[in-house]
Amino acid sequence: MNGANVNIAVSFYLVTFSITFTESGLPSGTLWFITLNGITHNSTTNTITFTEPNGSYSYTIETPVSGGTGIQYVVSQSTGTLTVNGADININVPYTTQYYLTIIASPSNGGTVSPSGGWYDAGASVQ
Repeated sequence: MNGANVNIAVSFYLVTFSITFTESGLPSGTLWFITLNGITHNSTTNTITFTEPNGSYSYTIETPVSGGTGIQYVVSQSTGTLTVNGADININVPYTTQYYLTIIASPSNGGTVSPSGGWYDAGASVQ
């Protein structure tokens, strides 16, 4: 076999794993977004899934998400990092409903109120 050419085909397969973010607290059909290492996916269902190989990744969860006039949905931790190490990862994303409260003194010459308004979690008491 002197001078003969031998061709060898080598195939490499990149093993990937699912990173699934599952939201709770948003009304059905609400559009939400997750950015993982600069790539943004969105969904109107309660899950967003990325497929990635082993490695470390940073993510950002969009917050707040508008629910219309005077309503928004927020997450308490909107950024984080995760490490894929040979297995799928599931991350829970709990949204909290907030309402915008406006307080006005009536009659207007009757004094002042504090605070004059702001975003408050559903069910919160305001002094």
